[in-house]
Amino acid sequence: MSLENLTKRLSKGLRNKALILTGAAIIAGSSILSCKSDERYPPDPKNRVNIDAPYPIWNLDQVDVLNTKQSLVMYSVTLNERPPFYKGDMPLEYDRVETPGRGYLYGSPKILTQEFNDFKNLFVYNGPILNGVVTIDKDRIMVAEGKFSYFAKELEKGVHAQGINLEEFHYDRGQLIFHCNSDINPIDGYKLKEKNVQGKKQKEYYFILPGDI
Repeated sequence: MSLENLTKRLSKGLRNKALILTGAAIIAGSSILSCKSDERYPPDPKNRVNIDAPYPIWNLDQVDVLNTKQSLVMYSVTLNERPPFYKGDMPLEYDRVETPGRGYLYGSPKILTQEFNDFKNLFVYNGPILNGVVTIDKDRIMVAEGKFSYFAKELEKGVHAQGINLEEFHYDRGQLIFHCNSDINPIDGYKLKEKNVQGKKQKEYYFILPGDI
């Protein structure tokens, strides 16, 4: 299959890498979302965070990429603008899997995964609405997850826009070690601020999320 190149002028470059026949082909193996502790190497209980909210919140049946029947498109993304919570090398490069079709006739695609060097974000939808995210490491173990909520945000008197909150849960071998609520920019998907922070995370996974692409 030939590769099609395209460029999105602004700060993002997109290159069509391949068509993926099934969502399951993206993530080899089926039992991938366990975050249970290995009894031989238990996590340090001093790092445990205790909250009232139930967790884990997502399971394998709810991850869209593993349940879609249609062919999907993978793009290689190059981002020259540094997201506020990203501390790695620039330019930021990652792969993104989404439903096919862009532009006026097709509407907006669903972004189903973001694939970075050492972790993948898998997204959960309710129809067209982005509900959540599950993050797995190279060993296909769930290391974090999040739940999205939406609210009206006043930009100035009488002018409102959609606000996005991501409630984050981070794990170490099944133990909750970090919890917060993050403000997400609805335009570019950048994390802007963390609130109600508890614990210490091992890695930042949500510096960029699906926005108005």
